[in-house]
Amino acid sequence: MGMGRTGNAAYRYLKSSRNIIAMDSDPAKVLVHQKKGINIFYADAEDQVFWQGLDFGKVEAVILSMNDVEAKMIAAKKLRDAGFNGFIVSHSMHDDEARNIIAAGADQTYLTMAEAGVGIAEHVKQHCFTVKA
Repeated sequence: MGMGRTGNAAYRYLKSSRNIIAMDSDPAKVLVHQKKGINIFYADAEDQVFWQGLDFGKVEAVILSMNDVEAKMIAAKKLRDAGFNGFIVSHSMHDDEARNIIAAGADQTYLTMAEAGVGIAEHVKQHCFTVKA
């Protein structure tokens, strides 16, 4: 849920290994992505009607990549209230937000900037600190 930079990256990474469905609350963004062949539809996590009668079928996981922390908390809670038992992961910018998203029902959060820092450091480690044969 959410097809900005984070959602797009997650979609591109997973699309070759799984059947992925994307959702976004910006109708213009949905149309642009549909024209690119992305399996996306309009949905607003804060819309009560959206959550009524959802069928999760074979959905294994949900990635919450919306910008708004409140929307991520609402989505995590609504997913759990609707009976979704799969894995919910969300990106977050701050520890306190991450705690609130987990309290709302997410299984895990990804502290975006902290994880990006670790990723950058891993590149340095691999390039500079590996033993050259």
